[in-house]
Amino acid sequence: MGSASGLEVGTRWSRSPGRSPARRLDDTDEIHLERLYKPVFVMKPSSIKCSEGQTARFDLKVVGRPMPDTYWFHDGKRIISEGILFIVIKEDGTQSLIIVPAVPKDSGEWTVVAQNRAGRTSVSVALSVEGMFCGETEEHHSEAGNFGGVGCQSHWKPPTRHSLAEEQ
Repeated sequence: MGSASGLEVGTRWSRSPGRSPARRLDDTDEIHLERLYKPVFVMKPSSIKCSEGQTARFDLKVVGRPMPDTYWFHDGKRIISEGILFIVIKEDGTQSLIIVPAVPKDSGEWTVVAQNRAGRTSVSVALSVEGMFCGETEEHHSEAGNFGGVGCQSHWKPPTRHSLAEEQ
């Protein structure tokens, strides 16, 4: 005896609540499936120490499906590629954040976040930019119980900032 559903009458068929019966996918169904992979850093940036005026560069490579978008943050604030900050993406997928010239205020925690529909991951690194001092130190003497002082000079010229709006 058969029925419209293809089950024989009298056959017990149990179903778990909330689950649908499995079926085999045909070729057209497989075309509509998209495998998603959360972002993974296959090359992570490293912490950097440099002197004022030098170039600071963070290199990374991230993979995932779909290809993740990356966002950079400096001490928790999102940054964009303009002025002295350049984000370069090469054909092989390697990305670089380049800071030219690095200045002491660029020191701190730099975080890159990679995100796609499958997930999100991040890596944080430190940048330490040592300022350049000019001038000679002077010897100072003070008597016991009196406070003495030490002075220094710093020479720093802020870099010229360019934005795309100024160039158009």
